[in-house]
Amino acid sequence: MNNASYNIIIQFPKVKLKISTNYRSYYDYLNLYFNKIIAQDNNQDNCQIDIQVNWDKDYSNNTLFTQLQNTPAMLQIGANTYMSDDRIVTLRKIEKRTKVLFDFQREKNKILLKSLLQWKGLKDIIRYRFFQKAEEEKFFTVTYHAVYYPLFWYYERFLSAHILHSSCVSYEGKAVLLCGLEGIGKTSFSLSLLEENGVSFLSDNLIFFDANNVYPCFELMRLHKSDTLKFLGGRFEKANAFRTQKDFYAPASSIPQEGIKPFACIFLSFCPHMYMKEMTINEAVSNAILLSHLPAELNNYVEYRHLYNLLDLSVNPWKSQYSALKELLQNTKCYVVGLPKSDGLEKNSKRLKEIINSLKDN
Repeated sequence: MNNASYNIIIQFPKVKLKISTNYRSYYDYLNLYFNKIIAQDNNQDNCQIDIQVNWDKDYSNNTLFTQLQNTPAMLQIGANTYMSDDRIVTLRKIEKRTKVLFDFQREKNKILLKSLLQWKGLKDIIRYRFFQKAEEEKFFTVTYHAVYYPLFWYYERFLSAHILHSSCVSYEGKAVLLCGLEGIGKTSFSLSLLEENGVSFLSDNLIFFDANNVYPCFELMRLHKSDTLKFLGGRFEKANAFRTQKDFYAPASSIPQEGIKPFACIFLSFCPHMYMKEMTINEAVSNAILLSHLPAELNNYVEYRHLYNLLDLSVNPWKSQYSALKELLQNTKCYVVGLPKSDGLEKNSKRLKEIINSLKDN
């Protein structure tokens, strides 16, 4: 593993993020994954988040922990975790197999994160090059922990914005949110809505929200190789270089950076017979927040959120999240819609379009 540093700067709504790595394969992955939101402005001074993700063949957390034990300002708060007023260092094992050392620091309105993984030399070369194992699967997991989680925390801490598990499309300039458990078909239904005039894609999995608007949280769309692609219709481009269990797709058009107001929030469920029931704002807010804690990537974030919040005990993310979402949905039509799974995607998509059109007209 060489000592070269490869840099990429990406632009999320209101937040610019710099990622540095010494691993060329990971740098190539980042360029392919975040291709649609690579910043046009390469000024690193304008980045609010600075992240390093490095691999080290001489990796040893014992040396660093020994140094931290002898640093008066650092307090040991766990077997593998140390903290001071503006810094937390912790060793985590992600997906029960990959150890990552995270060194998280806050500097005024910026955050810095150094992530260190062990490069296993010949073993990694054999696994990923000779036996053609998909290193991209590990890269995907590492990116969530080392890139997305600090990003989520920055939005909460400095922008009073939060993450929500929801598919989202823009319908004539206003957002339609589709919420529900994983596997309910949010992605497929949101793609089917793109066939309607005036509808454009925002996100198929995650969005940010504050008290006024929703904002796209960029991810590549993941579809099982067996999934139907009939609704993609030239609107998305396949990232062919990824060797993963799912295929990755990026929107063919540019990703919007502006926030938009929602006019409908729909909670999807399967049931024997179709039904539609209006929800109170309190019911909608509680359901949306609870559903957002269930996907693995967001459930894992809660652990990091608790840890990073130790740097600022005045922050109450739960209260802020609830109040912001309640304010956002004040003039939004919130419904739970039950669809018979046996009727299939095409018939249920037609029903959902009729429901959304009726809400738009009222």
